[in-house]
Amino acid sequence: MFAQSAGFLGLPLVLIGIAWIIFEIRKKYNSNNKDLYGKPPYYFAIISTVIVTLISLLLIIGVCANIGQLNTGLLAGCAGLALCVFALIRVAKVIKKSKENEGMQFNFLPLCLVTVPLIAFCARTYLMQPMSSYSRNIAIKQADRLINVIENYKNIQGIYPKSLQELDAASVRKMKVSPVMGITDFRYNQIGDRYSISFSQWLDLGSLEEIVLYDKNNLRNNLSGEFAKYDYTFDLCRIKGAFESHDTKYTNWRYYRVD
Repeated sequence: MFAQSAGFLGLPLVLIGIAWIIFEIRKKYNSNNKDLYGKPPYYFAIISTVIVTLISLLLIIGVCANIGQLNTGLLAGCAGLALCVFALIRVAKVIKKSKENEGMQFNFLPLCLVTVPLIAFCARTYLMQPMSSYSRNIAIKQADRLINVIENYKNIQGIYPKSLQELDAASVRKMKVSPVMGITDFRYNQIGDRYSISFSQWLDLGSLEEIVLYDKNNLRNNLSGEFAKYDYTFDLCRIKGAFESHDTKYTNWRYYRVD
């Protein structure tokens, strides 16, 4: 939810940018009115800085919160926090200087407040989402080959393997997962005569995890005994806390988005 909250906070920047642009246009055509410049741009800049800082902090928290699955999460979070503090100090100096030297020249900063969030929204909608869908579909197709190997094992041995290590090593090595969007491996869980396969891909700069699950026996809704206890390392448990889930175009495959 951190990435979604950051995106929601980005919307006011567009409104502030529009108001600021209107102010700059009025200032341009009312050069004799000294009341039209000075404090308003100063307050616009402060409010915008606060919003951008909140967005940055939410993204940093999102990355750090996923350190259990993303080994570089803490390092990236600390680097992001240091960069945020450095940028905040620099921006504070610029805002103070702009208040002292405010003139009649047109300020192009509000154009950035309008265009940058819109560009980010369009990039996420028309670039990142198609990329995540493409990557997900490639990984699912690769996992289908793994499923065939597992089912063949069951036909020969009479039971499902307890782990992927019991399968033919050469066959498993050939099933490389999609290199896009941070997908690194397939996770296999065998419970009695049923099993599930899952993998994760990372969205929104690593702050949002998408778990893609193959569950033909509806294990996720029929966990019992020790498996009914919540386990953060167990995808069948983790997806219960998903804030969003969708079917895929592939049978028995569904994806969940979790923080």
